[in-house]
Amino acid sequence: MSLKGKNNRRLTPALIAEAGTAAGFAWDEFFNASIRNPHTRAAYRRAVKRFLLWSEPQAVPLARITPGMVGTYFNQLQGSPAKRKLHLAALRAFFDALVIRHVVALNPAASVRGERYQVIEGKTPEITVAQARTLMKSIKTATAVGLRDLAIIAVLIYTAARAGAVARLCRKHFAYDGSQWTLWFEEKGGKSREIPVRHDLQKLLLDYLKATDPEGKAPGDTPLFRSDFRNTGRLYRQRHHRA
Repeated sequence: MSLKGKNNRRLTPALIAEAGTAAGFAWDEFFNASIRNPHTRAAYRRAVKRFLLWSEPQAVPLARITPGMVGTYFNQLQGSPAKRKLHLAALRAFFDALVIRHVVALNPAASVRGERYQVIEGKTPEITVAQARTLMKSIKTATAVGLRDLAIIAVLIYTAARAGAVARLCRKHFAYDGSQWTLWFEEKGGKSREIPVRHDLQKLLLDYLKATDPEGKAPGDTPLFRSDFRNTGRLYRQRHHRA
């Protein structure tokens, strides 16, 4: 067996490995093929693994896990209502996958009732034009990091794009189509949108690129906004994180 195969086996919970080939297939299919969003995949994997590790000492096979066991698990699960709701959603979806692959007869998490969770959102005051200008003027642009930060803030203000979409921008996503500069964003759910760049934003982006790639030779898949290291004023090749 290859090292990679051994690592994959170690990462598979014992209850899944003991349940046989179909359970292993369902595990791989659910986490590596069915869930496309990487954040959802990671959160669901943590939730399912936590439940399976909790179940192991009870010496109950995967196919004999009951709604009562799932309910007991949630009675002792610590955390916010949002966390508990996510864990229950993860277990329901995972056991549905096991039912489809005939690993278990019924979904033991389907009848477990989750607690009510209601979010009451207040209205965040919208930033005014004067406040936006003050913010942009406060950013020092003597370094490449300052030029980058000003360009990021300007993109967020002028396009109203999500922070994650801005962080995913590559050099090829800022392009001249023969008549104007445009930004192409990859949004959630596989959606994309192309936004014409207004002249003041265009200047900020071009100034930033002139400072970081003066010869314009960066590959198209180079992150548009790159990370910096410990306030040195230097940029690295890694993508600037959305946080």
